[in-house]
Amino acid sequence: MPHLTLNFLGGFQAHLDEQPVTGFASNKVRALLIYLVLEAERAHSRSQLAGLFWPDLPEPRARTYLRHALANLRQLLQDDQATRPFLLVTRQTLQFNLAAPHSCDALSIAGLGRSHSKSLEEGSATELMNGLLRYAAPLMAGFFLDGCAEFEAWLLLTRERLQRQVIAGLRGLATHYEGVQDLQQAITLMQQVVELEPWREEAHRHLMWLLAYSGQRSAALAQFERCADLLRRELGVEPGDEIVLLYNQIVNGKVSARRKDVVAPTHESLRPHADDDPAPTQHIGNLPMPLTPLVGRRQEVAAIVRILRESGARLITLTGPGGVGKTRLAIAAAWELAPRFVDGVFWVELAALESPELVVGAIARTIGISIRGEHAPIDQLKDKLRHKQMLLGLDNFEHLLEAAPLVAEVLLVCPNLSIIVTSRERLNLRGEQEFVVGPLPVPARQQPGDAVVELTHNPAIALFYDRALAAKHDFALSPANVAAVASICIHVDGLPLAIELAAARVKFLAPDALLERLTHNGGAPRLLNTDMRNIPGRHRSVWNTVAWSYSLLTPSEQALFRQLAVFVGGFTVAAAEAVCNAPSGRIEEMLYSLVDKSLLHVLGQTDSKVRFGMLEMMHQYGLEVLAQMEELSDVQERHALYYADYASRLNSEVYGKDGVRVVTVMRMEYPNLRAAFRWFHGRNDAAKCMALCELYHPFWNIAHERDSLNCLKATLDLLETEPPSGAYVEILASMGYFTTVNHGRLAGRPYFERALAMNEQTGNCANPKRMGMTRGLLAWTLFYHEADYTGAEALFEAAQQNDLASGDEWALAMTLANRATMAMRLLQFALAQNRFVDAIALHRKVGDPWGTALALINYGGLCVLQEKYEEAASIHAEGKALASSISASGNLLQHDYNLAIQAIQQNGFERAKTLLDGVLLAGLKTTIEQYTLERLDACVLLAIGTNQPHKTLRLAAAIETLHWERQLIAPPLSAQRIGESVAAARSQLSEAEAEAAWAEGAAMTLKETVAYAVGETAPFSAA
Repeated sequence: MPHLTLNFLGGFQAHLDEQPVTGFASNKVRALLIYLVLEAERAHSRSQLAGLFWPDLPEPRARTYLRHALANLRQLLQDDQATRPFLLVTRQTLQFNLAAPHSCDALSIAGLGRSHSKSLEEGSATELMNGLLRYAAPLMAGFFLDGCAEFEAWLLLTRERLQRQVIAGLRGLATHYEGVQDLQQAITLMQQVVELEPWREEAHRHLMWLLAYSGQRSAALAQFERCADLLRRELGVEPGDEIVLLYNQIVNGKVSARRKDVVAPTHESLRPHADDDPAPTQHIGNLPMPLTPLVGRRQEVAAIVRILRESGARLITLTGPGGVGKTRLAIAAAWELAPRFVDGVFWVELAALESPELVVGAIARTIGISIRGEHAPIDQLKDKLRHKQMLLGLDNFEHLLEAAPLVAEVLLVCPNLSIIVTSRERLNLRGEQEFVVGPLPVPARQQPGDAVVELTHNPAIALFYDRALAAKHDFALSPANVAAVASICIHVDGLPLAIELAAARVKFLAPDALLERLTHNGGAPRLLNTDMRNIPGRHRSVWNTVAWSYSLLTPSEQALFRQLAVFVGGFTVAAAEAVCNAPSGRIEEMLYSLVDKSLLHVLGQTDSKVRFGMLEMMHQYGLEVLAQMEELSDVQERHALYYADYASRLNSEVYGKDGVRVVTVMRMEYPNLRAAFRWFHGRNDAAKCMALCELYHPFWNIAHERDSLNCLKATLDLLETEPPSGAYVEILASMGYFTTVNHGRLAGRPYFERALAMNEQTGNCANPKRMGMTRGLLAWTLFYHEADYTGAEALFEAAQQNDLASGDEWALAMTLANRATMAMRLLQFALAQNRFVDAIALHRKVGDPWGTALALINYGGLCVLQEKYEEAASIHAEGKALASSISASGNLLQHDYNLAIQAIQQNGFERAKTLLDGVLLAGLKTTIEQYTLERLDACVLLAIGTNQPHKTLRLAAAIETLHWERQLIAPPLSAQRIGESVAAARSQLSEAEAEAAWAEGAAMTLKETVAYAVGETAPFSAA
């Protein structure tokens, strides 16, 4: 029986009896072996593995690919004739056989890391050290699988876990050598730890102490400088108090003989030791990495983890009042559970959602799933998650409880999915486990002078201390202030948010003064009393705490704070100035004052402007006070009017040279823009809603396509009783456009036809640009779905006459470019050239970079077809430069497709293959599927050009079937290319061979066709 040697550290190597194993069909076969070996303690279902490596394919197709990969792997490992095979294979499961003769460097290192304590007890420190020091490179460094995000997430987590095990072993061994006074060995080990974790300040501190205590004072000081430089350069922070204290001790020649004496006891008693922190330094999926330690919640985290690990529950809802720490606790539990979920852990923020119908879309966007087409979004989500071993966190669900049945639906069909929910109210679903999150334990009533050390073990006081230290770096608990701190924690009922708000005030007030302001009405009047019927009892303490923080503000700050609550998702200084009534010239100063008082926070910068945000609890409180003071309606109206005007200013720049910047701003401001629309819609203001839909149209064209349908449908509902008008026509046209984008040209056609009819009824008063778009899209519907080229040409001719009559040069340029492209696809090359020249000239005149780039690139494609290669190169270069400057990815894909056609015409088949692979794979992710389907004709040309008749027929059959399924008709240009290629391929094969290849191709999906075209394993026995 041969011995299998596997090396995964730094890269992939496999040997059977010292002979390299070669012949892997693809990286996915290597990845399958890696996964089975590193997860060899359990059997893996074929369904799970198929979903892991072929996530975008239907399960039957994915399992077919898995069978091919498994066959390749078994052949390479010589398992067919082995008495003890390396792979244990059943009809349902696969597992690596740990009893087979093998060795794996990653498994060996992991074992050493986990068992370092036992190894030291058995006296094998030297062997352990030599083993751990062999870890010189991360697990499978540089290895990746494109399109397999789940595998990538698993590999990232496994790589991180292995490194942490190695580091734990190195640290434990260093402590052992330190204890037996072999300091040089300890130094060597800690130098390796610092190399692996250069950002871990505690490791630098340990190494500094070892160097100093062993007499290497200069080396210890140099180590501090390296640490300080790295922290400043990479993290933008200064060295902490502990390492600075050690540095000063070394400088003064007073290094303690005990390393732990370097750290202040009180400080260490309140901060978790680095070795005790269970969270990895990187995350899987998008799970947040908190910037502050979780204090006083270890038992709760363990309980949540135990419920999801041992009880069989897959849905747990953390309930409790706002500010109690549900989110922070759920994140900590998710980090603990992450290693169980090979498909990742994803955190979905729901607080900004305004409707239960948006929950599915939020989950899909977070995971990276595209929701498009005619099927219901929930069905698409279920299909994508059906075979995933994944953990979802759904944060702030309380205002979206109507969406709870959707959670049940997903769990019902996804057996390996688990969900953690945070909500102020349970979802009330069968199988749901409720976990009530209570306040932090507070100390019993203390008298002044009670022992500081005893009180510092209390979780509430520990949290106060940690947050106070962040606000005031020299804050310290002492016999003089610890009783006041204890009383503050008691007074706010141990609620974490309240404690953090109070602790932040030590920057300005000593604890006893804080307590005085908090507990006496004269210093902190209560704006909301506990008798209010619309405030649940469990909210009263948090409400009182927020009210107290609010009462500390000056009257002008109070007015500003409550008015800022109308913003959704953040705001800029300019927005605050426009919406809020605040002292002239002081708004920015006041905003930063609110940041200092922890009532606002800085989100970052957008468009070179600082962006501020407000915690949800503060947001709700501000809205409540606004309503009480009868100011809410006025402020919301100013907010809506400001963002309507803001959208108007942005709209004019979307397709200009600053388009990328404007889109970034609109993405950030979209929650506010959406709120403005809801304000006007709530007042049945049809005119304003129509205006906003027009303003949002360019942005909807880039993002939020489904939300566009919601807003347009809501506006059309308002217009049912309104007379026809130009604005009404434009809303119908926009509805047709976004219905086309989301559901296809046939679905959008009725809206286009209504828009054209109403526009004629109203004397053609609608916006020429919008009507040009309407006629153009309807023309392309006739072109592709009915092959009605005469009708399509007539629509474009009508659009052009309308453009000329209105004097709209941009609309005319777009119409000419579309007519040129249509002529090219109808093989009318001379007519297409004339139209392209005119369109490009007009686009340049109006200064539209997007339209100019597209027209240039399409014209370059025409020059390629005419074999005018020098002219094509010049035109393509200009078009590509322009498209790159505005990040027009679709234009760039068309550019590369044109170059691939040219390469095929010039027999540059290798270059054509490279270009087409990039175009097709990128196109699947970024463009509608029809564009990808159109570009597959080049793959047919490439296949026949490289003498692959079987592949030519399979691809041609797939294209024909895919067109038929989508009720599409290939235009003459593509039909001619494919027809000639098919005839040439059939002439090289027997009739039986040709028909067999055709049948195989006709059974492929679009994604399978693309995978086959770019050279991945085919779902059949390829000839």
